[in-house]
Amino acid sequence: MFAEFGEFRVLLTGDTGIQGLSETADYFEASGIALPIQTTIDNPLIIQIPHHGSRHNISSETLDRLIGERQADINHQRTQYALASVGKHSDTHPRKKTTNAFNRRSCKVLDNSEGRPVVHPARGNTPQARTHDFYGHVEA
Repeated sequence: MFAEFGEFRVLLTGDTGIQGLSETADYFEASGIALPIQTTIDNPLIIQIPHHGSRHNISSETLDRLIGERQADINHQRTQYALASVGKHSDTHPRKKTTNAFNRRSCKVLDNSEGRPVVHPARGNTPQARTHDFYGHVEA
């Protein structure tokens, strides 16, 4: 589900997988929505990370199409937000490989594993959710 709310856009992915994300990109292109989805600090995208941050529900190719290619500098400016819905105090989700994939593509990555609400980060509210910076070591 994709919606625009004034200054920001939201892409809810649910449990979709790589094929579903690819079909979403195909639909966007057929509907005249330019890909990757264009973002700025004042006009961010908030994307739900599929399936609690599983590494099996995304691919580099689909993320490149939808939200942009990997940035060479991992400290680049973040103009998007990626949110993972996970169980309270989850140790296994979101996967580090997955959060890294979104971090590389201009996303500030958040999850709700600490049982706190994810507030609207793009409006200057202080995120109460756990944040994920780029991980140097990830799971196999």
